[in-house]
Formats: sequence, structure tokens, C-alpha cells
Amino acid sequence: MKQLKVYVLLLALVPSIGTWAQSSSKKKVIVKSVTQIDTIITTTDTTVSVSEKLVRPAVVKAAPSILKYFVNAYPEYTVLVKAINAVELNTTFESNSPVTVFAPMNRSFNNVRTADINTILKPEMRDSLKGMLTYIVVSGEWRLENLIQKIKEGGGSYSLPTIGGTGNLSFVLNGETVFVKDNRGTQVPLGAPVVTGSGLVYPVDKLLLP
Repeated sequence: MKQLKVYVLLLALVPSIGTWAQSSSKKKVIVKSVTQIDTIITTTDTTVSVSEKLVRPAVVKAAPSILKYFVNAYPEYTVLVKAINAVELNTTFESNSPVTVFAPMNRSFNNVRTADINTILKPEMRDSLKGMLTYIVVSGEWRLENLIQKIKEGGGSYSLPTIGGTGNLSFVLNGETVFVKDNRGTQVPLGAPVVTGSGLVYPVDKLLLP
């Protein structure tokens, strides 16, 4: 019955099946469906056949959030993940609004004693730690080509406000490499950006401080 309905619809759309078929001995038309079923109409000089094919669309996996990326990149960002959890900034790094993070890898803390790191993670240091973490984040997705363009337009440097309101991050070009500079003058080259579901991550080898 279903094939008959499709056949009747075909007759309504095509005034002369015979004339259409004369141009070729066999034609196949696939009618794409918004569901997972495609209708296939095959015609020859004398017949019209209708069949259906179940189509399983490719599953598009959503990219992980920035925080999920940090966790999956174990052990590169274990210190950073501990810091984010300590001040409950998870939503900042899983936001639907895109951000760009200049993320210190574990080796960024090589010159910081374990005792100092543990002190920073204490509850009484929450405000200072939150200021440090929001200082490495800027709003929007800032790809390298965008930063380079803005640096050139700015005569050699460009600044972006950080989301914590504790100051700007500055960007300069050294040859073809983009460097980021913090409020204290620390300058570090940007690593290759990683695209995530909630923005971009640039790995850096030094702590950026407000």
C-alpha cells in the first residue's frame, strides 16, 4: 500500500513516465528523507519500482569542553585542574559562550615549590587563586590568524581584557611566533591552539600573573 502511494505521487509529478523513460533504459532517483529512510525509485522503459533503504547517519561527536580537555590531557594539566576545582570555576571552563584560555602546563610550576602550590590551593587563598585563573581567560575564540592581524593593525602589539577584570594580556610578534605577555612583563610563546567545544586552549610554559 505504501509503495502504491509513492507510485501515485510519482505519476502526479511526472506527466509521462513513458516519455521520461525513453531518454534512458534505466534511471534511479533517490528521494532523501529527513528520517533515516530513503525512498529509491528505479525506472526502466516499461516498469517503475519503488524500494526503501534504511540509512544510519554518521554520528557527530561533540568536542569536549575545555575542562574535559584538561582532564583528558593527563598529566599535562593536573595542577591547573586542581586549581580550577579548588575555587569551583568549572562553569567558566565549560561555558557555552566561547573563551580562549592560555593554559599553564605542569612544567610552568617547576620553579614553584610543592609547599607553595599547596598553600595557593588552601580555602583562604580562594580569591587570589580565582584572580589568577580568570586572568588566563579572555572572551571569544582568538585564533592565531586573528591575533596576528590585530598585532599588525596595532603597530606591533595588541591587548585583550581578561574575564576576571584584573588586567589585560598583551600579544606581540617575534618573527612568525605570537607571544603573550602578562602584567608583570613575563613573556611566553603560544603553543599550538587546541579547539574544544567551549573555546580554544593555548598551552604555555610559564605562569601568567595579573
